[in-house]
Amino acid sequence: MNLSIYSLFILSVISCSLLTIFVKNFALRHRLIDNPKRARKIHNEEIPRFGGVSIITSFVIVLTFGSFFCDPLKKLLHGESITLLVIVLGGIVIFFLGIFDDYFSLSHKTKLLVEIATIAIVVWLAELSPDYLQFPILGTFNLPSGFGSFLACLWIAGMINAINFVDGLDGLATGISLIGLLGILVITYYLQIFQVLFPAYLFSGCLLGFLIYNSRPACIFLGDCGSLTTGYFIGCFSLLASFREKGVIEALFPVILFAVPIADCSLAIFRRFCSGRSPFYPDVEHIHHRLMSKGLSHGKTVIAIWLIALICAYISVALEFLYKDFLLAILVLFLVGCFVLLRYLNFFKFNYSTGEFNSFVKKRKAVKLSEKLIKDAEMLLNRSANHEDITISLECVANVLDCDEVKLSIYKQLKTKKGKNLSKTDQGIEDLYWKNPKNSINLNNLDPFVAKYPLAGRNIKYGEIRYSFISNRSKIEIHEEIQLERFHDALVALASRTLDISFFNK
Repeated sequence: MNLSIYSLFILSVISCSLLTIFVKNFALRHRLIDNPKRARKIHNEEIPRFGGVSIITSFVIVLTFGSFFCDPLKKLLHGESITLLVIVLGGIVIFFLGIFDDYFSLSHKTKLLVEIATIAIVVWLAELSPDYLQFPILGTFNLPSGFGSFLACLWIAGMINAINFVDGLDGLATGISLIGLLGILVITYYLQIFQVLFPAYLFSGCLLGFLIYNSRPACIFLGDCGSLTTGYFIGCFSLLASFREKGVIEALFPVILFAVPIADCSLAIFRRFCSGRSPFYPDVEHIHHRLMSKGLSHGKTVIAIWLIALICAYISVALEFLYKDFLLAILVLFLVGCFVLLRYLNFFKFNYSTGEFNSFVKKRKAVKLSEKLIKDAEMLLNRSANHEDITISLECVANVLDCDEVKLSIYKQLKTKKGKNLSKTDQGIEDLYWKNPKNSINLNNLDPFVAKYPLAGRNIKYGEIRYSFISNRSKIEIHEEIQLERFHDALVALASRTLDISFFNK
């Protein structure tokens, strides 16, 4: 039996579609969901994650099946070159990294170290490092020894995080990835780069099968296992598709092809650094957030960004066929269009005065201080041994919010989210308080503004925390909620480590 690559494409679409149904039901049964109560979330329902399981599993299955029954894939996987095999094995490592992150919420440093180590090995074994960079009109430039490997690692790591960053709306990251793969398929078909064409074709089939369930209204999300691994494969495929001669890479092709996620990721890192935040901590200032703030609906925002990505893909492919005179005009038009769009979305401002600059500096200092206090509170809870550490951490968070009282209550009887009792305690659990020592006013005699947040893990409700204010505050700002979520996650992690509750009675 000899299958065609087209038959395998259809098989990849069908297998991913069927597997997605199974993964969705499994995730719902085991409460592997994306919590809609998080500050940054736009959806209102509990939607399962782990969609990447269906994409990567179906891709590996179809690729393995094809390696025995499809002659083109036989040559790629069983031939002398180990490039494709190394890339697939590296993708499996990134996939399991995403699985662990979805389940255990790994630290950013851990994820980054595993990503860099995996990518470095893949680049070395698969020989993905270029020796020359080729630019339209400007010509070819020789790279210093070892710098090509650095650029290859930087590109793949950048794409992993760029796709992860842009995954904020229904079908957004999946659609952008599919459009980018379309550009890769056109170029690799035209240049006969079968080493990329066939696996990219099958991977696009898996994404297409998943998009049926991931497009608005989505009934399953990629999860980190999906977004990280998709970004990895796209980074590897686009890098291979950019080689034109031995060791020569067409530098602008992949950059323009994935200009949307690259711009979104770069602006996010720059924005967070300038504001005094870690580039790995989320915010609500991405391109899709800015478009929605301009009045576009969820669905229209996704379609608008897909169209922008399609234009970028068209231009990146057109660069291969245009004469130099047209090429320069297209590049200038593209850059002007990008600038106008980002200016429209308020990413650039030109009216900075001395007063505004001083205000910016003060705000940055305040943000850095609040980030430090939140991080201190997280670290205290991570190594906590008694409830005094919790009281200190409450004080740290109170200083961030400038609130007058914080009350942490752990339920006397824990309950699962399905309403079943989990465990009971003979002794009552004393609430933990922090009250502003500078304020002698009794809050019970006033009508303070109170913000309440539940403390809940994947399946268990542990309690709640209340923040009380006697100032004129009427709400918690969204950037404050994002900071609080990190603190609340640390509290939940602490509670999950001490299910017998005896810790809180010391």
